[in-house]
Amino acid sequence: MKTKYIRISRNKKQAKTTFEKGLFIPWTMENIKNAFSFGNGTIKDFKRYAADNAKNETCIDIDTLTYIDTGNPCDLDRKTINRIFSKYNVKEVTI
Repeated sequence: MKTKYIRISRNKKQAKTTFEKGLFIPWTMENIKNAFSFGNGTIKDFKRYAADNAKNETCIDIDTLTYIDTGNPCDLDRKTINRIFSKYNVKEVTI
């Protein structure tokens, strides 16, 4: 299943460096469904989780390449994401 979001446990200024070091957690729709609301989680649940934890970590929407909590563009591009996903054997995102 395609990765939809990336959670990085660092501030936004260090997101690209942290991501390239493999310090991230990929989230698929299946992960989101299983993680929230007793197996019935939705994107809304995940976005609420991301907002509640925004002080300690940042979450990036892979489809729009934006930070979930602010909607601002992130400093990652699809080529970098695919390269890192390949390196760490994560399902690649569609370009």
